[in-house]
Amino acid sequence: MAKTLKDVGEFGLIKKLFSSVTSKDVVVGMGDDAAVVEVGGRLMLLSTDSLVEGVHFRFDWFSNEEIGRKAIEVNVSDLYAMGGVAKYVLVSIIAPARFPVKRIEGMYAGMRTACKRHGVALVGGNVARGKEFSLSVSVMGEVAKKDLKLRSAAKPGDFIFVSDQLGYGAAGLALYQKKISGFSAVKKRYRNPVAQFSNISGFLRSINALQDVTDGLVADVGHICDASKVGAVLFADNLPIDDAVRGVARKLRDDAARYALFGGDDLVFVYTVAEKDISKVKGYLIGEITAKKGVRVYHRGKEKLVKGGFDHFLSR
Repeated sequence: MAKTLKDVGEFGLIKKLFSSVTSKDVVVGMGDDAAVVEVGGRLMLLSTDSLVEGVHFRFDWFSNEEIGRKAIEVNVSDLYAMGGVAKYVLVSIIAPARFPVKRIEGMYAGMRTACKRHGVALVGGNVARGKEFSLSVSVMGEVAKKDLKLRSAAKPGDFIFVSDQLGYGAAGLALYQKKISGFSAVKKRYRNPVAQFSNISGFLRSINALQDVTDGLVADVGHICDASKVGAVLFADNLPIDDAVRGVARKLRDDAARYALFGGDDLVFVYTVAEKDISKVKGYLIGEITAKKGVRVYHRGKEKLVKGGFDHFLSR
């Protein structure tokens, strides 16, 4: 029997806590990028996420403004991944008593910048004392019923696309962890992820299942497969990886495909599309949904059944 969070993992814990939560107003509860509730005939989106010092950022790597912007971007991205938009955010900060006020002011400046970019209002929050610094954002938005996208809508025969290049998050993190100088463009992209709804909004209705890539491509495709009760094949040689990220991999004697497959924080979208709708969408075709369960990767002529990505308790 699982006794600790290390035993059960992040996603196992979520299933234990929320699998029995029901309400007649809840359209979608646990198991997607955001909850969906019906209020007065409208579909509202609700989500929350946290940034914890030492896990999601370090003050010697990120500026205060970058931390604030990232906190908003990752939450707004979750609502975009449901086919909707964010409208309001609440921010909760936990900090030691001697934490510099100037840092918090810088974070709020970054949050306001990101909120302005996405048309979101920062409407309140809370501050409490704690031993470690963390910043939590709760976001509320809305989605038209015809635009609502769920992880559970993938079908065998669908093709899998991503909206942008992958691997910046993992490559940037590796550079900082190994104290490698240079590669400023990769480091900047790692520190400044941006949710790009415009990459998919023009063909939203041609998408079946939709998810943003925050835990790693393999893990997030796995979430789609689990929800849709299907499997997937990913073609690693087709992954869109920038030359700068490949340069990091060469420097560190690593495989750039590993960054793209297993690294988080890329904040791009992965989505499935029926064959008849391929001409209507944009992006990079990287795989296919299958009836056979599991996520398989073809890389350099070899097939491997894989699972992985970031889990807050299993990845440490």
